[in-house]
Amino acid sequence: MKTRHFLMIRTLFLFLLGGASTLYLRADPEPSLRSLEGLVEQWADLRLEISEEQRAWDEQKAQLNREIDLLEKEKGLLGEQIATASHVQESDASRRTEDIRRKEQLTEILDAIAPLINRAEAMLKAWPDRLPPPLRESLEPTFRKLGDDRGSAALRLQRVVSLYTEIEKLQNGIHVVKELLTLPDGSRREVDVCYIGLAQGYAVSSDGEWAAIGKPGPEGWGWETRPNEAGAIREAISVYRRELPARLVVLPFVVEEDGK
Repeated sequence: MKTRHFLMIRTLFLFLLGGASTLYLRADPEPSLRSLEGLVEQWADLRLEISEEQRAWDEQKAQLNREIDLLEKEKGLLGEQIATASHVQESDASRRTEDIRRKEQLTEILDAIAPLINRAEAMLKAWPDRLPPPLRESLEPTFRKLGDDRGSAALRLQRVVSLYTEIEKLQNGIHVVKELLTLPDGSRREVDVCYIGLAQGYAVSSDGEWAAIGKPGPEGWGWETRPNEAGAIREAISVYRRELPARLVVLPFVVEEDGK
């Protein structure tokens, strides 16, 4: 039994060995080598392709990171601009509100002083006749606009202040002009006139033969002939014009008593 079993195992081993030998002998080694070389070549190509794709991805990633950084900076700048614009808008809105409030206050003030403007205009209307013609010539257009209610209160107030300012300048200054005077007898004479403010005037003819002292009145300036004062008046005018050195010149001053 044991011998038979041993023989069967031996026969199976030999059969397997023979079959394996046959398969080994029948197998062609060249196709297997070529297949292996092909696989190695494909593997190398695949590694190269993966490496190129990795490099391309790295470059693309770096570019994307740079673009992200630029976008982040741009976002920051836009945020700052928006914040600045919002602040400016708020400031402008606040300024407009303050301007409106101030305008309303000024309008209320102007409305409150409207009666004062009316009285001031009425008083100023009496002034043109009190001003010597040569000195009031530049103020005539403004005088003619007094009482014009078509203008705003601010414009009317500006006219009043302007006229009072100019009148004050005339009152506090000395003015030497050439003027064509109408005398009491109806004759007219061109003379040099020195006005001391708006209180007194001194006139003298060019030849020194005629002189007069003038003062304002309800119907304009009136002149009183004073031939004997011609020398002093001419001297005063020459000093004012710097034709003579500075010196003390005595001129008569007419003072009216109250009620006259």
